[in-house]
Amino acid sequence: MAREVTSRMNRIIELLITSKYRNLKEIADVLGITLRQIRYDIDRINSNFVNDHILMIETDNKGLIIINDMEKLKKFHLAQEKEFKCSREQRIILLTNVIAFDIEVLNLNEISKKVNVTRVTIKNDLNEVKSILSKYNLKLVYINRFYLIGDAEDIFEFRLNVLRSIEYSLYKDHFEKIENLITEYITKVFPNRRLREIIPIITNFIKANNILIKDSDLYWLIINILLVLWYIYMEIEIPNDKHRNVTVLPFDYSELFSGLEDFIGVAISNDNRIKIMKIISSVSNQDILETDNFNRKVVQYIFNLIQRFPNKYRNVFISDGMLLSGLYAHLNCCLKKIDALVDVDEINVYSIELDESLNKIIETYCNEEIEIINLSNDRDKELLKLHFASSLYRHNCNMAKRVMLISGASKFAKKRLKMVLESLFEVSVKDVISKYEIPFYEDWQDIDIILFTESIPKYFNKNIPMARIKLILDNNDISILNKLEIYPKERSIDLHELYLKLDFLKHEDQIAVIDVVSKFLEEHMVVIKNKLKRMAGYTVKIVNNINLDKSYIQLDDRIIVLFQKTDFNCVEIMVDRNVDSGVIKIMADSPVSLLFILFDCYKKFSEDGVFTLSDDNIIALADS
Repeated sequence: MAREVTSRMNRIIELLITSKYRNLKEIADVLGITLRQIRYDIDRINSNFVNDHILMIETDNKGLIIINDMEKLKKFHLAQEKEFKCSREQRIILLTNVIAFDIEVLNLNEISKKVNVTRVTIKNDLNEVKSILSKYNLKLVYINRFYLIGDAEDIFEFRLNVLRSIEYSLYKDHFEKIENLITEYITKVFPNRRLREIIPIITNFIKANNILIKDSDLYWLIINILLVLWYIYMEIEIPNDKHRNVTVLPFDYSELFSGLEDFIGVAISNDNRIKIMKIISSVSNQDILETDNFNRKVVQYIFNLIQRFPNKYRNVFISDGMLLSGLYAHLNCCLKKIDALVDVDEINVYSIELDESLNKIIETYCNEEIEIINLSNDRDKELLKLHFASSLYRHNCNMAKRVMLISGASKFAKKRLKMVLESLFEVSVKDVISKYEIPFYEDWQDIDIILFTESIPKYFNKNIPMARIKLILDNNDISILNKLEIYPKERSIDLHELYLKLDFLKHEDQIAVIDVVSKFLEEHMVVIKNKLKRMAGYTVKIVNNINLDKSYIQLDDRIIVLFQKTDFNCVEIMVDRNVDSGVIKIMADSPVSLLFILFDCYKKFSEDGVFTLSDDNIIALADS
């Protein structure tokens, strides 16, 4: 007996037809469901082929999927698409799009047939749409045909929000039936052009003018420009809007307007060009780089703690960008009393026992500095130890993976993440794009792994392993990367595991072996330090004056350090040769860069007599 085919069952059939997935677990992971659910759905799909005396989809005990008649499955899928019924929410989106852009063709009988519901259902949907219109002070009236009544500014705002509801049309490869239907109505009034064709025009302009913009602002910009172009194409006067008082920024707009005129096939007047330029300038005024300064207490806490460790460990820790980044993020959470970046259950995954001397130093320091950052919670303290343990217990490296990074963050944030990935992991970031550029990217065959910094679209499927990570990597992200077989660079040794395996020796002999291995490890970590140094490269200059503010720490009786978050790495030094002391101002683009430069400067300038040298000699010392 044939059974109703649900949307999830249709999605399974679609994946079997269009993708290379032939394993139950692969499809379950894509759909975010359990193996039990997918087996149940496959049984229901097979029940539709009982009369054909065929078991359409078979699975073996290893989860391998076998399709016995692909052509019949394709015909079945096509028939299911024709019987598709859209939801009430989808019907309302369809109605609002027709009302916004093609109201003259609004015909309830025709729409009811296209979406396989009764005319009464569509009339009920229309009442809901009228309620939505009232929020914009608009009315829908019928005099031989439908009309939209209201102020021009309110109608413009309504149309803008309608475009916002079909964001998928800009980058989605495969549309559902309702999405195709909406797109048909829209495309008909956008001189038969796909909306996404405007994206390369705008993104090329953004890149050429080095504009900083997030995906959320980019989409806002795209739909505003699209709506203005529609007004121009339909020869409707564009109403005055909130951008009229915006100052136009001096970008090179020539290529942009040439591309936009090709897009709509109509010349854009000077007045309308200025309106588009103001829309662009209103977004470009927003510098999306975070301007908050680094947390002084966290920086000083990390510096003082690492300075207490023996040299053989200190040199490892100050060269480990992953450690410095993780420490800063974790202690910042502890200081602000927000949840740690690693779930407590994750602790059991790792062996976090440290050398007793390191463990004692951390315990003592945490107790002494409890007034600065309170780590009395055992979980917080154990996670702190986990960061140091992870720094010593690195996994063996693997071949570099070719990575595509898809992010809507700022230009500088994406650049930093790319540098961190390539500096600390065995990866090669082939390209960094926005999700709106996905449809235009062609070299997917050269990509091993796709990394998103935002939610992965459910309908995005390139048959390539993918995952979501944060812009600032934490232990969860490192775990995610490891599962994708992306491992930290450089071969290292698990000292704790080695120590346990030497239990057939006397304790003194165990320590002796660990000391030998530690020296070997230290030699290897010099390579990592050099790579981190290139990543966090900085320039040094001598200045006559530096204003002290609250963001400073005193490293010893000779050196005071200030720091400031910027989009570049630089060090300014004010020298007092009379008392052999100096004030150092570190400008850095990230916590890991700041901490590396801090330790690097302290190592170079902490010797007596350094600040009695000439300016040239101090700079030469910093460059050495």
